[in-house]
Amino acid sequence: MPNKCPACGETVYATEEQKAIGRSWHKETCFKCQRCGKRPSPGSERELDGLLVCSGCALVGSGSRGDGSSNLGSFTGGTRPAGGTRDAGVCGQCGTARSPGSAFCSGCGARL
Repeated sequence: MPNKCPACGETVYATEEQKAIGRSWHKETCFKCQRCGKRPSPGSERELDGLLVCSGCALVGSGSRGDGSSNLGSFTGGTRPAGGTRDAGVCGQCGTARSPGSAFCSGCGARL
């Protein structure tokens, strides 16, 4: 049975379906960030307050980037962790924990 698109409320048929965050979307018209309008790359879409958002808008909503609530003080005194973000133990794109020895993220497929 076809599903309803959460963006437009219309029926989504298999030929036009894009699944993300547990729902079915119209791939060409409705599968886009509901904040900035960009099309998320496969695996990078996120849910924020029930909305489909790209990874950039998800970071803004969580206080990690752009809204002035992140803790920038830790990066101003030369206390940045050695190795930058690559050795942080998580994917910089989606936040999935890194698998030891893996060159690609298991969550979004991004190169680590």
